[in-house]
Amino acid sequence: MSLPKVNLGLKLGKALPSAAPMLIMEALKSVQVTQGDSGPCTFQLTFNADRTGAFSNDYPILSSPLLKATNRVIISVSINSVEKVLMDGFITNTEINYTEQSGAASYTVTGEDVSVMMDLFQLSFPYPGMGFDLIAAAVLAKYMMLGVMPEIIPNLGMPISDPLERTEQQSQTDREFLKWLADQSGYIFRVRPLTPMTNKAYWGPLLHFGLPQPALNVNLGPLTNVEDVSFAYNALAPNLVHGFLQDDTLEGVDIPVITLQAVRLQPMAQNDGLTSNQPFVKNNAFEDPRLGAIGGLLEAQMATDRSTDEVVKGTISVDTLRYGSIVETPGVVPVRGMGQSYDGNYYVSSVTHTISKGEYKQALSLQREGTGSTITRVGELI
Repeated sequence: MSLPKVNLGLKLGKALPSAAPMLIMEALKSVQVTQGDSGPCTFQLTFNADRTGAFSNDYPILSSPLLKATNRVIISVSINSVEKVLMDGFITNTEINYTEQSGAASYTVTGEDVSVMMDLFQLSFPYPGMGFDLIAAAVLAKYMMLGVMPEIIPNLGMPISDPLERTEQQSQTDREFLKWLADQSGYIFRVRPLTPMTNKAYWGPLLHFGLPQPALNVNLGPLTNVEDVSFAYNALAPNLVHGFLQDDTLEGVDIPVITLQAVRLQPMAQNDGLTSNQPFVKNNAFEDPRLGAIGGLLEAQMATDRSTDEVVKGTISVDTLRYGSIVETPGVVPVRGMGQSYDGNYYVSSVTHTISKGEYKQALSLQREGTGSTITRVGELI
């Protein structure tokens, strides 16, 4: 089986980044992009900073205006001519290092995805009579010039505040405010690239399901496409919730709250931690967020659901050239070759891409609610 052809694309610039010139591409040592299922993504570019062949008082790589802080960076990878944008962001930090032992210098630039532009100005602004989803849409509308396209999932369990009684007030940067709105709704906020110069800003629930990606093969001879594998089981992770809440429409009435099990649209484990560990399960007292009866019950259930996310956590190093694909997060990926307890589907919570000449690795963080696979067959062995 022939290995796929992998090409790295790098665009740099201010408003409209263009392909990096040969001087920069020849000096490039490594690329690292870290993507999570929520929050900002980060990148790091490391260059050889050689000036032995130049009659200059400075390193040529530092003289380039393309690698200055605040410049926009677009990193893409093509596998067999299929392009995937890994990063669309801005340089936030630069660093020069010299090692006497090797006699060489390196120049490193780091940065975050385009959501860093939402984190520059602290604002004070009211949003009277608006639900959290409408507020999120209003905040994100300011960034369409950056190619940010909003995807807002309304939370039907969140009440709209009466403007005569309460007005939501922003006192943070836009990114901090969007994250706060998401946290209050049991949601997440993230920005991810779709195509060069186009990004999707997702404000909605964290979904732990989807179509499986190509399988990760462990210890299967020539079919093996991973290097290092580790799984850990945490019996103290899952917890139930009990207590009481109050609803303003039912004055003086305490409504009991109790969760009995996690609710999953796509279970990934046969033996979930809540069931398998009984009675060795934490029971947490419910703290009433004053969201009303429906909102409070949903909040309690979400707390139990979230607690089971990391009963089983895995870390896997993938040889991308042998795997032949880019792992998406959030997403689902199957594992085979680890035995009955740890084979099966997993949720991908983060991926770190590390690319250098002739090498492309992906470091994955996987998780699910327990042991044992819910599927009897993982794709086809090819």
